[in-house]
Amino acid sequence: MDDRRFDDLARALSGGPAPRRAALRLLGGGALGGLLAVLGREDAAAACRAPSKVCARDSQCCSKRCSRKGRCLCTKAAHCPKPARACEVAVCAGGRCGTAPAPAGTVCRPAVDACGLTEVCDGTSRDCPADQHKPDSPFDPCPPGKYCCEGRCALPPDASCTADSECCTSQCIGGYCGGG
Repeated sequence: MDDRRFDDLARALSGGPAPRRAALRLLGGGALGGLLAVLGREDAAAACRAPSKVCARDSQCCSKRCSRKGRCLCTKAAHCPKPARACEVAVCAGGRCGTAPAPAGTVCRPAVDACGLTEVCDGTSRDCPADQHKPDSPFDPCPPGKYCCEGRCALPPDASCTADSECCTSQCIGGYCGGG
């Protein structure tokens, strides 16, 4: 881009002349956000800042609150990062983000299939309970001819099969679970 076109672009973006030397220095680093800042449009240059990020004024923060120490504050849990653990929820208290145990009954792992159980948070632990499944039983919601066995729908011993994975605890030998 030649100098004249650059000046035209800068005037169009800022509504007036821009300091070309500073803008060119910033463009050399590939910083479009820096160019917009030079042009007086820093708010358009970046998305809002999350709690605890450095700020100079309220408008830079997602919460619209910048502390006297130059850090963005939260005003609600939605401004805070998503917790890493399944049974944690984000909380905002005193402008600071934190975590707390998720309420009892919060689903942390849905049932994977007919033999699985839905795991829920207990309201005190921040970790989801171990994966559980229904007890082995022929009286369950599996398709006809199968039953819950070790947490999955499987064929019982001596049933006709085509692969080991179809059988509950044995191999598919000669077309039958366990060899017939």
